[in-house]
Amino acid sequence: MTSRLKSAILRHTNSIKHTSFGGLKDTVRSHIPNTTNDASYMSNEYIHSSFFDDENYLSIIKCLDGGHEIAKDSLEYMQDYNELLQEHSDNLNSYSKKWKSKIKQQSSISSYHTTKLAQRETVSTPKRFAEVLQNQYDAILKVTTTYRTQIERMYPNERLGTTHKHHRTEAMKNLFKEARSALCKLSSKLETLHEQEKKAQHALHDANVQCENLSFDPTASKTKISNAKDNQSKRQDKLDKIKQEIERTEEEYNHEYENYRTQAMDIYEKCRTLEKERLDLLGDTLIKFNEAAFSSNYLDEQDEIYENLMLKIKVERNSLEDLNFWAKTYHVYDSTTSLSSETNNNENISSQTTTQKTKKSHKNETENLTTKEENIQESVAEAQEEQSQADTTTSTKTKALQHLVIYAVLMNRHQLAKILWKHSSEPIPLALICYMMFKNLGPYCHETYQKSLIKKRAQEFSDWAVGILDQLFHEDNVRIFVMLSEKNRNWNNMTTIQLAYHAGNKEFVAHAVCQKWVTRKFYGNITPQEVSWGLFSFPKYLKIILSAILIFPMYFWISFSPIGKASPVSEKASDVSDDVKQDAEKESKLSG
Repeated sequence: MTSRLKSAILRHTNSIKHTSFGGLKDTVRSHIPNTTNDASYMSNEYIHSSFFDDENYLSIIKCLDGGHEIAKDSLEYMQDYNELLQEHSDNLNSYSKKWKSKIKQQSSISSYHTTKLAQRETVSTPKRFAEVLQNQYDAILKVTTTYRTQIERMYPNERLGTTHKHHRTEAMKNLFKEARSALCKLSSKLETLHEQEKKAQHALHDANVQCENLSFDPTASKTKISNAKDNQSKRQDKLDKIKQEIERTEEEYNHEYENYRTQAMDIYEKCRTLEKERLDLLGDTLIKFNEAAFSSNYLDEQDEIYENLMLKIKVERNSLEDLNFWAKTYHVYDSTTSLSSETNNNENISSQTTTQKTKKSHKNETENLTTKEENIQESVAEAQEEQSQADTTTSTKTKALQHLVIYAVLMNRHQLAKILWKHSSEPIPLALICYMMFKNLGPYCHETYQKSLIKKRAQEFSDWAVGILDQLFHEDNVRIFVMLSEKNRNWNNMTTIQLAYHAGNKEFVAHAVCQKWVTRKFYGNITPQEVSWGLFSFPKYLKIILSAILIFPMYFWISFSPIGKASPVSEKASDVSDDVKQDAEKESKLSG
């Protein structure tokens, strides 16, 4: 009875010892909270698993294949937005067409001349805005077409079915399987050994129970007890061999696991490169789409449409002209009653001015000579004071405008800086300063789009400075050299050439005018003198050669102007005009 009780207790203990805790482990794992940094990141089947365990390498494979859905959604968004633009453009065109027809059908007795033209311009404006939208549509269509082509290259269609996979995922998947094949064999071997270990443990347990029962059984023979002990020792030896085999296999498994980790990391780096290509493609496409959809270039076009419309309405539309047109058309025109209010105002002003002049002349006739001289001196002093105040006011306004332009550039308000620059009295120096500021702001931009935008705006101011310089050169080729030599008080008394040099504007410095200015700066003060002896005179080239060889003739043949003292304006003007003509001839020959 006692032996049976002990045997039952041993069986119960062994059953508890070998109870599987897999269900408890799965329960605990399922309740692990999401510890990712991104609160919006959704959970998935691989998020809490090690990449190197089981077949978790499939996470990067599914990441690559799942990129097709992401690209598809992005492409669908851009196409939907483009369809909205096209629909809006079509609506604006039809709207403008409808109102053009209505304006055309208006009664000519009430709708006529400049006011009717202003109405036509107004109802034509939606069509012009539709053209801007059409340009946006074409730009976005180009982006979406390119993106679709790249998606089809990256995610080709399967031969059978409609699924899309990354063109490299199958190769990457095979590499992972090949790297993990030896590890899978060892894992299967370990599972088999563990099953054998369990069976051996059960067999040893039964042998132990049998020996225990025989030891308490007085009727058992010695042979039976000896056979039971032999069986027990055999079971124990078999279990020990299995455990040794398990230890050896586990060592091989751990070694192979490290090898697999190394190979898996190499394959993962390749997958990472493919994933980076996908992300870069999506990011670059989003940048191009936003540039095409929301760029400030379209705002400039809209501003231009608005300015042209306001110009035609405010300047070209004239109610007085309309009234005179109506009167002439219906034969009620009277030149005496059709005078403008502006003419009447001008007549009143001129009559008041004439009366004041008459009074002043009569008063001046009665004054003596001393009073006249005092008045002249006072008027001269007042004029000088007014001139100085005007200069101070002008300088203050110029500085204020320059400060506003600098503020607009630093705040990246390009449109404001452009408008303020147009009202500047010194457009070339200010454009060079804006170019230098935008150029130096570029390295502080970390985003590629922002950096390219800053570079583009700097180039715009550089082009404006060169364009104004070129225009002035063709309009007044004498004044342009004086302007380049003038010192700008508001910019540390630097000349325009010095500003361009400090700004690093090679395009401006390389202009023909600047190069000629530099040449004249170094060689303009050395000129041959016109010294003639009767009918005989030496040519300039002979004077220069003899002066260079003999030296002493330069004292009466070569003129050296002191530094800072300019030669007569007429001579320089003639020299400049001659040089300009020569340069023009050379440029025409080169272009021809």
